Amino acid sequence: MKIALVRSSVLRSGGVGRYVWHLANELSRVGHDIHVITRKYDCFKNDLIKVHKIKFHVPFSFLKVMFFNKRAKKILQKESFDLVHSFDRFVDCDLYRAGEGLHREWLSISSKFLPRWKVFFRFLNPLHILLLSLEKKIFSESSNPIVTAISKKGREEIFRHYGLDKIPVIYNGVNTEEFSLPKEEDRISLRDELGLTADAKLILYVGGGFFRKGLSFLIDAFSELPIKTREKTFLLVIGRGSLSSYEKKVRKLGIKRNIFFLGSLNNTARFYKAADIFILPSLYEPFGNVCLEALSSGLVCIFSSRCGGAEIITNGENGFLLEDPTNTTEISDLLKNCLSLSNKESISKSARALASKFSLELNMEETEKLYFEINKNKKDKI
Repeated sequence: MKIALVRSSVLRSGGVGRYVWHLANELSRVGHDIHVITRKYDCFKNDLIKVHKIKFHVPFSFLKVMFFNKRAKKILQKESFDLVHSFDRFVDCDLYRAGEGLHREWLSISSKFLPRWKVFFRFLNPLHILLLSLEKKIFSESSNPIVTAISKKGREEIFRHYGLDKIPVIYNGVNTEEFSLPKEEDRISLRDELGLTADAKLILYVGGGFFRKGLSFLIDAFSELPIKTREKTFLLVIGRGSLSSYEKKVRKLGIKRNIFFLGSLNNTARFYKAADIFILPSLYEPFGNVCLEALSSGLVCIFSSRCGGAEIITNGENGFLLEDPTNTTEISDLLKNCLSLSNKESISKSARALASKFSLELNMEETEKLYFEINKNKKDKI
């Protein structure tokens, strides 16, 4: 099939972008003619994949969304595709993957943590107005796209807000070769690089959108660890976003020496291999590619209950559930307990075994099966 994948940003540092990259390669590998329509990308080195790069220069986020959607539609009108799969809020597609969850749900959740004046002005923000409008069109009964969720949590949200009840769930996949079990030299090498001793304990956090992913609460919780524990325990923060307020916070809490802000990185696998614990304390997370990456790397994982990825783990067996990501005492206690686990090796093996059930190939096969069903239905209507 000739397939168009629509995503404004296909960057390795972003979860959705990385997913599109993997899916494009897997689909190309089994013989599909893959076209990617995007505004920016950094990860396509496959000559079999054709990239249609959309160029424009406009200010303001809402204009970027509008211009991208308009230009993408023009490309689709010029070429004939068997199927159009969108990963952005883009109405003119056959299949929409709700990989970023619902904007409506996030606005509701995040408003609880913002001052009233910010909440008020949010609803006057043209970007929020536009995204809510596009979302409503996609999920309306009269809309054409078939919708997939990436977790049961996401499916429930779509039903609760828009009443759609026949939503298939296709979980993310992970490259288990890239995100593999660590070797001792991996652990030592990174600690040397960071100027830490071999016995230092590393807690890893990966993800941009620090507010949504609960970084502030995590930093507060880290500061609540016993002083003796903090002496040889360090938090590595990887992700794109403004760090000034968080850097100010760690200085104020007196834990600057314990926190490494590493910015946005493409090669995160080596950090998983060196860490002891992975934590994702998100306030809202449709699934989280990083969940599978951490499990595949055999890390002791702590996932927020508000994260779609948490639904695949068995608490205490192959990971740990954080019930309330805003409860710093709960986070701190979980971290302290995980740092002193006696059955760490057993949990590591179970985590790796769980991740192996979510391969990139399986994700592609489930997606491809849906493609064939949609394409058949389109032909039957002709």
